[in-house]
Amino acid sequence: MKNRKMRYLFYAFATSMVAIMATACGNKDNGGGGGTVAVVPTIGVSCAGCPTSQSLVASALGTATSGWGGQKQAELSVQFFGEATAVAAVQSSAALYYSGPVVMSGTLRVLFPKTTGCNIPAGNYTVQSLAPGNWRGEQFDNLTLTATGPVTLQMQIAYGFISGASPALVDQAGATFPYRVRTDVYVLSSSAGGICSPADPYTGRRYPEFYFDL
Repeated sequence: MKNRKMRYLFYAFATSMVAIMATACGNKDNGGGGGTVAVVPTIGVSCAGCPTSQSLVASALGTATSGWGGQKQAELSVQFFGEATAVAAVQSSAALYYSGPVVMSGTLRVLFPKTTGCNIPAGNYTVQSLAPGNWRGEQFDNLTLTATGPVTLQMQIAYGFISGASPALVDQAGATFPYRVRTDVYVLSSSAGGICSPADPYTGRRYPEFYFDL
């Protein structure tokens, strides 16, 4: 996990100027990217402990593939919302400078079913935070999520970050995103059953069901 986090930080540093420029060009629309932003909900996320007043911090797209240069397995189209007053205080520079509680909503598209280990049918899942996590600049952590679609998934994100995408990324629904998201998604349980994100019996390390990157 430490090596993975260091790799994340390296990517974040290498792309930070791109991300800041993308946000600065698009902070009038509150999602970055100079007019090419995702279709986002008009209301944020309602959950226990979530900020009662929310503003969009960033929209991002991630893709999970099977191995190096492999076939796309899943797609994550998400929006991050922060506490409205704190987001507004940094909008004149860049929304990504926001630091505080964050919630996430969006769509998980599973293109190929998982039938070994955790049972995850193919299809579209609506993703929403169950409790607020933390946002610091381009990084986020400690997100507890539910995904509702063909079945119900309980998920967790321990750590992740976003970085600027130029040109903007386009998901399967045709929405555009000024940022890409890199994160591991652990599926804690599936209503379809199976053993999800199992822990290594020797190291105790858990393995994610999805790794979203480029």
